[in-house]
Amino acid sequence: QASRRDQKIGAALLVRGETEFWIGHAHWLTGRNDDALRHMQQYMAVGERLAKLDPNNSKYVLERAFGHSGVATVLETKGDFVNALKHHRVALQVKEGLARRDPNDPNAQAEVARAYNKVGTVLYSTGDLLGSLEHSRREVAIYRELLVRDPKQNQWRQRLATSMGYLGRALGDTGQWNAAFTLWQEELAIERQLVALDSTNVAWLRDNPGPVVVADPNI
Repeated sequence: QASRRDQKIGAALLVRGETEFWIGHAHWLTGRNDDALRHMQQYMAVGERLAKLDPNNSKYVLERAFGHSGVATVLETKGDFVNALKHHRVALQVKEGLARRDPNDPNAQAEVARAYNKVGTVLYSTGDLLGSLEHSRREVAIYRELLVRDPKQNQWRQRLATSMGYLGRALGDTGQWNAAFTLWQEELAIERQLVALDSTNVAWLRDNPGPVVVADPNI
């Protein structure tokens, strides 16, 4: 009601959009994908309105990217990779624009890396291994650069390890097994470092599988 009463009140629109997202997210988690998609589309529409309301407000513009990403995630679950990819590309374009506005903002760069991951994952699902490989390489490069600037940022370190897993998969599937194995070794080393920092972190423990047994990829 507040957002309808005055469509120029960004704060009301922002809260409405966030609420649409969480309702959609709950539907998605419980497998009600049609309901999830409907709410994510509402969330995306709010993001579009916010970006037009104040194009100089980075938070509002970022909501536009998040809206497209939310719709894309549900479409992926429904198996509609073609349209999911379109929305993920919009999100990537928006995030790249925000990163160009402020090249010194590490969070903006991290959002670009996350968008590369989303696009690369869908490309992999559609069989575009070379496209997936390129996006994974860009993602890894961004996290490496961010960690040079802030070596203590363990969230980025964990994301780097995860992105190495995706990149290694794409390298292996394109026949580059030596490069993939080297990358997986580095990924495992990072995961072990994280567990050493906090052995109670369930997410880090899950990512650290212990001794690695490498099978012959040709079998």
